[in-house]
Amino acid sequence: MKCYIVSVNYSDYLSLTLPYNKHHFDEIIVVTSTTDERTFDIVEENKCTLYPTDKFYSGGAYFNKWGALQEALDCFG
Repeated sequence: MKCYIVSVNYSDYLSLTLPYNKHHFDEIIVVTSTTDERTFDIVEENKCTLYPTDKFYSGGAYFNKWGALQEALDCFG
């Protein structure tokens, strides 16, 4: 079973929760912005899949969580 996590600039929480929850899923895909480098490191440390995207802010959006998540879902099917 796949799990999608949206985490943009919440790497502090992700660093605490990801290690304790990753064993519940076959694959975890973390969706974040292309500038959230700390999240990149946490995902790599935990051997999960990273999907960085600029969709969160495209078209002048304040924060388009669902657009970014849909983009990731389309990518990973």
